[in-house]
Amino acid sequence: MNHVEIIKQYREYFKQKNIQGALELVSDDAIWHTDNAGGGWSGTHEGKEAILQHLKNIGKECQLTSWETRSIFPYNEKQVIETAYLKFKFLATGEEYESDAVCFFNIEEGKITRYKIYEDEQKLIDCYQRVLSAQKS
Repeated sequence: MNHVEIIKQYREYFKQKNIQGALELVSDDAIWHTDNAGGGWSGTHEGKEAILQHLKNIGKECQLTSWETRSIFPYNEKQVIETAYLKFKFLATGEEYESDAVCFFNIEEGKITRYKIYEDEQKLIDCYQRVLSAQKS
């Protein structure tokens, strides 16, 4: 598989809820960079086990209602870019968050070694703070 095909397969596994299949495309020492909203899923996650925990933490607090990949294309010899739209709701309150997103994937020797998502982080932080406030009430 070429780099773009790897990312397409990665997303297809997620669409099928085949997390183990998706993680087979990730290197054991991969680094995942996500938002800084302060949730259990937030921050930098190093290694496949930490990435799996990150995904579990997302599932504990959020329900993805839409992930629409708009394009996937090579950026250079090691990177692939995905543009997408995402929408999810927080399980505790039902509050929804949506944003366009740009994801950078590094691929080496047929495995994803690095991931970074860029989204409307301030909107996510504000939304998550409202959820936390509602939980305290």
